Amino acid sequence: MKRGMALVTLCVALGMVLPAYGMLGNETPENDGASLPHWVTPITPSTIPKPVSTEKREVPLTLTPMLAPLDIPAATTEYDDIHPTLALSSSGGLFGAYTIYQSLMEQDIAFLYSSDQGQSWDDMGYYSIEGVQDYPAIDYWRGENSFVGTFTPDPSDFDGSAQYLLRVGEPTDPDTWELVYWDWTTYGQRDRESADIAGYDDVGDATWWYGVIASTEGSDYEGETHEHVPVFNFPDYTASDSGWGWWWPEYDNAAHACVDIDRSSGMMYAAWDQYNESRESQGRDILLAIADVHDWWEENWVMNWYYLGGEEDNTYPDIAAENGYIYIVLQADIMIPGKQDIICYYSHDGGTTWETSTIA
Repeated sequence: MKRGMALVTLCVALGMVLPAYGMLGNETPENDGASLPHWVTPITPSTIPKPVSTEKREVPLTLTPMLAPLDIPAATTEYDDIHPTLALSSSGGLFGAYTIYQSLMEQDIAFLYSSDQGQSWDDMGYYSIEGVQDYPAIDYWRGENSFVGTFTPDPSDFDGSAQYLLRVGEPTDPDTWELVYWDWTTYGQRDRESADIAGYDDVGDATWWYGVIASTEGSDYEGETHEHVPVFNFPDYTASDSGWGWWWPEYDNAAHACVDIDRSSGMMYAAWDQYNESRESQGRDILLAIADVHDWWEENWVMNWYYLGGEEDNTYPDIAAENGYIYIVLQADIMIPGKQDIICYYSHDGGTTWETSTIA
C-alpha cells in the first residue's frame, strides 16, 4: 500500500508553507524531557498481551494468467477493477495489485508490473481463491526488485482470520512467487480487516523475515470478546515456518490500519483511527504504535503507544517513515465540526517531537 514518496513530498511541501497546528495549544513535558504538543498523548496499556505463534501453510495454487489488450495504461478486465495499490523497488520496478470484483460472492486479487516507470504495464495474473478477497497491500521487500504483499481474506476463510503473505522474488518470474497463510482460529481470532504490510530486509540469517503486517481483528481469545482490535503479524526469527500474532484487546474499535518500517533503523510505526474513550469529548483519534523490530527477534516484547489528536475526529491515517522522519496523513474536522480536512502529523527525530500542518 505504500505511497511513501508521494506522502512525504506532500507533507514536506505543505509543512514548509503552512503554520504548525500543534503550536497552538499548551505543551506537556514528556518523552525523556522533550516537549510534546497537547495533541500527542503517551499511553500505557493496563496489561501487556503476549504474542502467540502458529505454523504457516502453503496455498496449493498457481498464478492464473490474464488475457488483456496490450495498449492499456495499467489494468482492465470485463469486471470492475477496484482498490489498487502500488510499491516501488530500489531498482525502479513498480509492482501493484488490485481487486477484480466479479460478484458479491467472488473477488480475486490481481497483480501487475511495470519495468519502464509506469509507461506500460504487464498483467501478471491472479490467485483464484474461493470467496471474496479484497484490499491488497504491497511493499518493497529487499534486493533490487523483490516485494511482499497481503490482502483481506474472505469472512469464511478460517472465520476471516487467515493471514495471507505473498513473497515475490522477481515479478516477471512466477517461479519466484510464494503465497502462504497462517490460520489464527486456534487463538479465537476472526474477521481480519484493513491489512497493511511493511517490508524489511535487515534480518541477518533469517532470510524469510518479510516485515510486519498490521490489521484489525475480532478476538474471542480465552473467553474474552473484543471487536476490531489492533493486530501485528510477523515471522519468527529462528523458525522459517512459524509466525507470530500479537493483538491488543485494550484498544478495540480500531480501523484503517497502516504500517511502515524505517529501513535505516528497523523502527516500526503503525497507526489506526480508534475510538478514544479517555478524552473528555469522546471521539476517534490516531492510535500510534512504535517499536524496534529487532527487539522482537529476541522475544523482547516492547511497544510504545500514543494518541495523536485533539478534540476533533481523526480518521483514515496513512504513514511513511525513513531516516528518522515520520509522516502521518489523515482526515480530520479541525476547523469546522463535521467538515473534513486533510492534515499531516510529522516528526523529524523518530517521534521525540511532533508538529502538524494542514494539507487541504
